[in-house]
Amino acid sequence: MKILMFGRGVITTLYGWALEGAGHTIDFYVRPGRATELGSQVKLNIYDLRQKNENEQHIERDWQINLREDLPANHDYDLIIVSVIHYHLSEVVNFLSTRASRATILILNNFWEDPQAAVAALPQEQFAWGFPAAGGGFQPNGELYGALFPKLEFGTFGTEPTEREIAVRTIFSDAGFAFSEHCNFRNWLWVHFAISAAVTAEQLRAGTPRRDVYENKNHSLEEATRVVREVMPVLSARGVIIEEHPELTSFNQPEPAVAEALGKMLGNPAFQAAIDGHANPEELKRMFSDVLEESRRLGIIMPRFETASKLL
Repeated sequence: MKILMFGRGVITTLYGWALEGAGHTIDFYVRPGRATELGSQVKLNIYDLRQKNENEQHIERDWQINLREDLPANHDYDLIIVSVIHYHLSEVVNFLSTRASRATILILNNFWEDPQAAVAALPQEQFAWGFPAAGGGFQPNGELYGALFPKLEFGTFGTEPTEREIAVRTIFSDAGFAFSEHCNFRNWLWVHFAISAAVTAEQLRAGTPRRDVYENKNHSLEEATRVVREVMPVLSARGVIIEEHPELTSFNQPEPAVAEALGKMLGNPAFQAAIDGHANPEELKRMFSDVLEESRRLGIIMPRFETASKLL
């Protein structure tokens, strides 16, 4: 299959590498002038948890990639994968509105607005929706430091998956990935966004790196648990049924129990790489600000968010 990764970001690079390894042809679309700047090689320092053998999970290698700076309206790509910072998505939608051709468009993205409304300018029947289980960042030396986890999320908006969506799931399962299925993907995306914003609120308040929060230094993960509870009324006001999201209700357990459960993940070097490698604090701050703005619009008081906002 011929696949275009939109941009050479962290997620598109990680999944591009994985899908090329499964036999697909991978190109990266980048803005004019970026191909020379980025070069045709990516230095990988990543963990691939699809590999069962721990000794084979750490990947360090140089990967040759193909960058292109044009995308004609009549291109022949079978699949376009989009995963960009949420406040840049509108630019991508505008660009692809005349360049979708016959390709399926897989959106792997954070959302705090209505996902379907955000991409309304694109042909709705050509979409597939997912969320990546990968993370990290490009370091100052250009190295990609991060991790690729074995299971990602797919979803629909109250319908059964279409033939296109099933085909996308097959592409990833054939590449060694498992996945979860969500029939109300909009609400799932909002829950994930809000939890991430809550962790950022505690990170701002504590003035520490994100990893320190997950390690519960100075009880910061226990405090982050309280912040997640604080955001639940905002989600409820948006129509999210809290009880339908175990990833959210787990934060109703006693704070030390939540901290212990989440803290165990840091024993995995892949999870550490995904957290430590993240190199765009502005993205996290924007997520935090978006949730805070919504709480103010709804008239819902979030004291811990308000305190954190003074430290931006």
